[in-house]
Amino acid sequence: TWLSGVKFAVFGLGDSTYAQFCVAAAGFDVRLGELGGQRLLQRGVGDDRDEDRYFTGWEAWLPELWTALGAPSVPLVREIPTPSYKVTASPGKADSPPVPDDDIVPPGAAKLKLLTNKLLTPETKDYDRDIRHYEFEIK
Repeated sequence: TWLSGVKFAVFGLGDSTYAQFCVAAAGFDVRLGELGGQRLLQRGVGDDRDEDRYFTGWEAWLPELWTALGAPSVPLVREIPTPSYKVTASPGKADSPPVPDDDIVPPGAAKLKLLTNKLLTPETKDYDRDIRHYEFEIK
């Protein structure tokens, strides 16, 4: 099978007031299993409507993930990791930055063409977050 020997865990984020709550996470979880992947633990779910938002589900699921990975539940050393790249400030203006945005790609990342950027939340001051649906072209 395609994913034979691949271990996976899925944690979905969403808002339970939406009809399609965490459907993408469920779909990934099922499909990865169908393709032969080995599920490390049950799919976790973070609901933005919980009192602590998605942290409620995350805090319950994370210790199970550490156990499944055979890792300590709390990092033994809390050190700041070595930076992957260096950022330097250069003079410029918003309409003509010193480095084009298209040239900024972190190490190990790849550029993807953005196909859809749809605002899902109302454009009012009453809503505290900007929730969007993005679609990318992946080749």
